[in-house]
Amino acid sequence: MEKIENITIYATNTTGNLIKSETELDVICLKSGLLGGDQQIASKIIGGEIGLLMFFWDPLKSVPHDCDVKSLMRIATHYNVPVAYNQSTADFIFSSLVFKELTTEHFNNLLQ
Repeated sequence: MEKIENITIYATNTTGNLIKSETELDVICLKSGLLGGDQQIASKIIGGEIGLLMFFWDPLKSVPHDCDVKSLMRIATHYNVPVAYNQSTADFIFSSLVFKELTTEHFNNLLQ
């Protein structure tokens, strides 16, 4: 967990509150995904505030805000933001030598 203590964490409301309740991490909670939270995250990627996206989802389930989720994926891909859609990819990112050297400022500089 020390790897992410110095990283600013944004999350949609439900996810953010779950992270807060299960860890001692500070999380900035945005709106629920269904109420525009996915769009808020996409906006922060465009603005250079988010440089890594962890977005775990069930590809076999449809969600009411599916178009927002797909838009978020397009934005992250377009801005070359590393994305983890599952635990294996997240573990790989967090264990990478590059990630160990990064801070929030470094993530933001990657986007420029």
